[in-house]
Amino acid sequence: MSFCPHAWNSLSVIPGQFAPCCWFMFHWDIPDNETDLLNSSHFIELRKKMLAGEKIPQCRQCDKNEELGISSKRQEAITKFGNSVPEIKLKELDIAFDNICNLKCRGCTSGNSHLWKKDEELIYGKSIAKTKYIENNLTIDVTDIENIEITGGEPLLSPRFYPFLNKIKDSLETKNLSIVTNGTIMIEDDIIQDLKRCKFFTLSISIDGLKDTHNYFRSGDVYDTIIKNLNIYYKEFSQCKNVKLEIITTVNIYNLHELNEIKKQFSNYPNIIWTCKPLEWPEKLSIKNLPNKYKEKVDVDIPHIKAFLNEEQTIPFDEFIEYHNKLDSIRNETLPNSILSEYINDLHR
Repeated sequence: MSFCPHAWNSLSVIPGQFAPCCWFMFHWDIPDNETDLLNSSHFIELRKKMLAGEKIPQCRQCDKNEELGISSKRQEAITKFGNSVPEIKLKELDIAFDNICNLKCRGCTSGNSHLWKKDEELIYGKSIAKTKYIENNLTIDVTDIENIEITGGEPLLSPRFYPFLNKIKDSLETKNLSIVTNGTIMIEDDIIQDLKRCKFFTLSISIDGLKDTHNYFRSGDVYDTIIKNLNIYYKEFSQCKNVKLEIITTVNIYNLHELNEIKKQFSNYPNIIWTCKPLEWPEKLSIKNLPNKYKEKVDVDIPHIKAFLNEEQTIPFDEFIEYHNKLDSIRNETLPNSILSEYINDLHR
């Protein structure tokens, strides 16, 4: 299937770029004089291909999720909007205001964290982002938009975050609002009370391992702060029927061996949804590119992760080792003791 309502009613905007649906897609550069992005030549061509039943390369994340039995954004859109061609009208917005972040996760880039710029220059000779700070200056009328997802960077650090919330404050009862955060920054208390007025509110917090692994992967001693903040959010939101609290774990080479323990840990929060999804990019951190000898060592009881793990390698494990060693050297970091560290050490002997 290639048809997706998002090509008619959804917009993803990151600094300087746009796409339908979400950041999983390859984004297009925003034309200097473009204001009606839904009717841009990019969208028109995409809709034409979908109606012709052509395979859309940019939609590979949804294709992969559906293949693994994971609910995709395309399936969710069809459930929500139907399987017939909708009118061209902006109903969903996925927006990142800038690349300001207080962390530089190993699976990230300078496009999503300004702290990555120097490391990319040392690893690759240049950075993905042309400047350290990039921001989205696009003005979008959010009056009639039903669903809004705010990402980053770290959105709670963006100087545009609170002004944006203030802009929609009086219409929260009509909005389904989602915020994706690294959990290190608390939302201000008065805003928490406002968010309870949303038609529906989702707070997604990224946690990518047990304490030592998470801190290593995120390059910061932040795990305890995140859990402290999570407990506050849980107290505030867990009894609200219009609020979804979610922990998102992006499964990668560094945390694969801890999945069962992570799942067990967050089962202590009965009103929190734990979501785990396999990392697709950067490929060097993808679990499918682990050597078979290591895959045999890891106990994973989550079917869709197991299916992804058993896919064929697309790049040599040596590319991960080279990347891993360079980052450790640049950041003066050491992988915590685990079956992964033991395996890597054995390779070096």
